[in-house]
Amino acid sequence: MANIFQTFISKMSNQTPNEESLQNAAVISNIVTVFVGALRDTFPNEHIKDLMSLVWDLFGKNIVPVAVYDGIPSLSFVIVGVKNKATRRGIVLVPTNWVEITHEDPIGQAGALVFVGSQARDYYNGKLYGSEDSKETKDRALAYEAEYLLTALKESKFELKQYQKDILKQFPQGVNTPEAQRLLYTSRKFSLEADA
Repeated sequence: MANIFQTFISKMSNQTPNEESLQNAAVISNIVTVFVGALRDTFPNEHIKDLMSLVWDLFGKNIVPVAVYDGIPSLSFVIVGVKNKATRRGIVLVPTNWVEITHEDPIGQAGALVFVGSQARDYYNGKLYGSEDSKETKDRALAYEAEYLLTALKESKFELKQYQKDILKQFPQGVNTPEAQRLLYTSRKFSLEADA
């Protein structure tokens, strides 16, 4: 992970955005907003609505910034800064070709937003314990993505990709799977004062 950040920091500091990249970033920002808003407001699952309501605030108030990055294949949650220091910052990185990816696989990309949204929630609640790659954080995110997939399958007909089948095999009842139940916690309510 450290190599990704070294590359990220050097690319960002040496990169002057051109008009095309700024337009692409604006379109991606709009897609993230629409997806998170739909998952928050109209998705027929209270667990996902609750999660994405917090994500809406975390992204919207820049507690967890969303940045377009040319060097990753999929949505990713990362932490930058020194381990165990107050300067650590959670960031969601979005691939530069995410517009095309969402056109090809909107259901999968909404699931990816749920996954990184769970990680952002963990960051906000101080549950990462030094690494965004912790097993509990990853498993909790997978359980939420499984919850999303189970509802999406009821609402729409689509063919699961292998990784989605693997998620549902691990968490066949979504967040109600016994393994997932031990990972769940009550999130603190969003407040700007708590983050100042």
